Amino acid sequence: MNIIIQDLAEMDAFSGDFKEAQDLRERGRGKTRHLMSIMEFEIVKEFRDCVPDGWMIKDGLVSFGKYGGGMQSPKVIGVAKNFTTVQKFYLQHGKSRQVESITSLLGNLPQGHRTPAYEGFGGKTAFWYLRLRKSQQLLYPLFGVIKVEIPILEEQPLLTELLDEISGALLAEQFVTPYGSDDRWHSHLYPIYQAEHASKQLFYSTQVIQGCINNALRRQHV
Repeated sequence: MNIIIQDLAEMDAFSGDFKEAQDLRERGRGKTRHLMSIMEFEIVKEFRDCVPDGWMIKDGLVSFGKYGGGMQSPKVIGVAKNFTTVQKFYLQHGKSRQVESITSLLGNLPQGHRTPAYEGFGGKTAFWYLRLRKSQQLLYPLFGVIKVEIPILEEQPLLTELLDEISGALLAEQFVTPYGSDDRWHSHLYPIYQAEHASKQLFYSTQVIQGCINNALRRQHV
């Protein structure tokens, strides 16, 4: 088993500047997310070359950390099962502007409906929320909702018809659910769940990783 060592001091789209006060374990998580995103970019390019006319769903958002612009590729969307609950939205009514929380925005959103699309990440992406399940059937009102993100590109106008078509295709994938096998069952899309499950079978266990690191450290001290 080969271990690739990465330098935590290198700045990336998730970790920021090493000079900033930051817990090293948290920085390690950010570095891992950065490397994973790079691999996802490479996979998207391979997919686009093989299936130029197909659409691809990225698990999670397409925006690339807090320092990057995101996955600026056509016919790629990101779908997030978890999202921030502190985001606020500003609604313009004539000269007055009303602030609406995400709870009030999504709490009364009917099943099978979506919100309008909002501009995100400095105008480089757009996102909207889509309710898969009735909030009355779930523990919390924000359960059963996914967040969909798409790059804003000149060659891909974000028309209402396109967003409705994407939302309809996502709704069609939520009926078969992994109930009981995942705490996020209420917002899972079945193909993504299957892909996640297959990928996790290829992971090395924590014990194997720790054993490899310990063996490498022992060899250094010999």
